[in-house]
Amino acid sequence: MQQLNIPERITNFVSNLLSQRRILVRSEGKLTSPRPVWKGLPQGSVLSPLLYSLYTYELDRSVNYLANVLQYADDLVLYASDISFDQAISRLSQAVKSLNFWLIEHGLSISASKSNSVVFTRRRFSPDVPIHIDDSLIPSQTQVKFLGVFLDSKMTGIPHLSYVAAKCEKNLNVIRSLSGSWWGSHPYSQKLLYNALIRSHFDYGCFLLEPCSKMALNILDKIQSKCLRIITGAMKSTPSSLSKWNVSSLLFFSEDSIYQTDFYLKLPVIRTILSYPNYTPLTS
Repeated sequence: MQQLNIPERITNFVSNLLSQRRILVRSEGKLTSPRPVWKGLPQGSVLSPLLYSLYTYELDRSVNYLANVLQYADDLVLYASDISFDQAISRLSQAVKSLNFWLIEHGLSISASKSNSVVFTRRRFSPDVPIHIDDSLIPSQTQVKFLGVFLDSKMTGIPHLSYVAAKCEKNLNVIRSLSGSWWGSHPYSQKLLYNALIRSHFDYGCFLLEPCSKMALNILDKIQSKCLRIITGAMKSTPSSLSKWNVSSLLFFSEDSIYQTDFYLKLPVIRTILSYPNYTPLTS
């Protein structure tokens, strides 16, 4: 904090807050005597993420001349791109050694068992990545999950969108429980639920996978068509052509696409609901 020129009063306040803390350990139903703690933060402390970011603010400087760094809290990614595969591996190996040395100096460490290496290439067979942390080999995988996004070696998007589809199938039951042919929530309210429970998962990290495999997008198209049928009260045999519903593509969604669609106005069930004498438009 002093190196970042943070005001001295704030630095002293944080130092006094964290220094000379005492903890009690319960073992076999008995409490031990108080023990002083000089490192770490209280569990669940709201300052933990901020202070960790301040503590590791120089981390990228240890490897930025060898590889690029992506960091979010304690989730860390090192990546390098090169025409020569051997050259990229050499740079990553040196970057991992430099990073490991910097972390040890700061009382931190890398877990080799929780680390993965992935080769992103158009080749049919991906070569192995011989990168070590100390004496432990980092396992090579065909896909990796980072911040909730699955990135496969071919960047097809199929593993991630399959994961999203499985998650949305559960949330679809919420919309289904509020829908019916002659009862249930108004379609506009259901569309808000769709945006919150389904569409938000579709759009998260989608720019990383574009352009992706058409097979992957078909997985989400089926989920979206199923949602629109439930919202509009259509039968399962209704064609799933999104053009009839004026719904834009998955990666470029229009907010008013469902509510202002021609298909939505042609449904006899919805027309009956709109003409009901006790119906009051939500927009008024």
